[in-house]
Amino acid sequence: METLYRMDAFIHDEITQLSGSHKNTMRSIEKIMAENIPLQISCPTMKINKDSYKDVLKWAHSNKSKAYTDYEMMAQSNLDDSNLQHRLDIKDTGVLLLVNGAKEPSRNKKVIKRGLDLPAPRFI
Repeated sequence: METLYRMDAFIHDEITQLSGSHKNTMRSIEKIMAENIPLQISCPTMKINKDSYKDVLKWAHSNKSKAYTDYEMMAQSNLDDSNLQHRLDIKDTGVLLLVNGAKEPSRNKKVIKRGLDLPAPRFI
């Protein structure tokens, strides 16, 4: 699995805080694809890429790879929670769900209100 935050290198590198990260990630993805190794690309949805995460999913799909997005964000494995500042707020999460075809509007109101019982992310 590879994580690609955005097709735009500048924003991807800003998210990872590593210059050249997008270039290295794309190079890795292209090598895996060239060897016909099954690949799944993760694109976590955050404030900074909430309007462009679908570009990553479409690109992956057009290159015959699986890709998914996830709107849940946890603290880092070292328990540093500074990354949580990039997580979607409850309103943006609700909009994301509705845009992606979540059903049962009354349930979505509950999701937006409580932030619970969220459906699984969709693959394209």
